[in-house]
Amino acid sequence: MKKNYKIFLAILLTVLIAFSVAWGCEREKITTTTTETTTNKVKKDDSSKKSNKENKNDSKKDSKEKSENKKDDNNKTEDSDKENKQNISNVEKNKEDSSQKENVKNNDDSKDSSNNASDVATKKEESPEVVESKPEEDTFTMIIGKDIKGYTGKSPQQVKELTLKVEDGKNAMTYLRENTVMQENGGFIFEIDGIHNFYPIPENQKTPEQKKNGVLGIDWFIYLNNKMTPVGANDVYVKKGDVLLFDFHEWDIREFSPPED
Repeated sequence: MKKNYKIFLAILLTVLIAFSVAWGCEREKITTTTTETTTNKVKKDDSSKKSNKENKNDSKKDSKEKSENKKDDNNKTEDSDKENKQNISNVEKNKEDSSQKENVKNNDDSKDSSNNASDVATKKEESPEVVESKPEEDTFTMIIGKDIKGYTGKSPQQVKELTLKVEDGKNAMTYLRENTVMQENGGFIFEIDGIHNFYPIPENQKTPEQKKNGVLGIDWFIYLNNKMTPVGANDVYVKKGDVLLFDFHEWDIREFSPPED
């Protein structure tokens, strides 16, 4: 009896061990299957997400390309419209220019025809005359100025410039009297067109600049062809092409020096 009991226990223990081993294997198999299933699911989800992301990117890219294509089409359409408008404008302008040219041509033709008819009538009515060309008159230039020949730093100013005919026997004083409002005394000119000389200048009326430069007076001086004349206006005679200058400026002791040749 005791021996049978031990055999029973051994068999039961063997069955339990076999069951445990079998259960462990089955559990491990289930776990492995679950793990693989989970892994596959994760991979599938990742693949799905990646696919969706790629699809979205492709969709955005397609949308962007469509937008750009649409924009290009619009630009092309606008350019085409502008070009058509420009062509139409050019055609209308050419028509207007052609019409204006034709009108001008017709007017010119009409004027030419009228002038020709008038010339023919004039030639018939009038006898031909010989027109003699007049010789060119001999002239010179007379200038009225201030500080043109001055040497004390004043700004030059041209008051008047005249082109006059050269006349035999007429001196500079006569030309000046005929073409300006002037005053003189014994050939000494002291006023032209309201510009009056000032000599001598009292010391208490001189400006600091005049005192510094040693200015003695302000008078009218005569220059012929850029050179001061050694005589008065009554003894100055001009010829064709001369430049006669009456210049009003300050002067100092240098005016008492002999004129340079």
